[in-house]
Amino acid sequence: LKKNEDSLRDYDYIMNLQEDKLLAYVSLLCLLGIISFTFILFQWSQNSFTFLSLEKQTLVLIAFSANNIFIVSNIIAAHLLKRL
Repeated sequence: LKKNEDSLRDYDYIMNLQEDKLLAYVSLLCLLGIISFTFILFQWSQNSFTFLSLEKQTLVLIAFSANNIFIVSNIIAAHLLKRL
């Protein structure tokens, strides 16, 4: 029962989040993804773009980005539906 109350509290926080804070969080997540992608490109350029031996980092970046896109799109959809 305690876990259910904690998840409801987190959900209420996200649903009642002000749009300016939501924009700041979305921007921060996008910035982190861009920084990670730039880091991988920088490492690849150090190897003269010949061999990218960063499989783990690339996989983490793709998973991180995909999860962020999913979470952000769901939060924005929930905020839009809340206004209806």
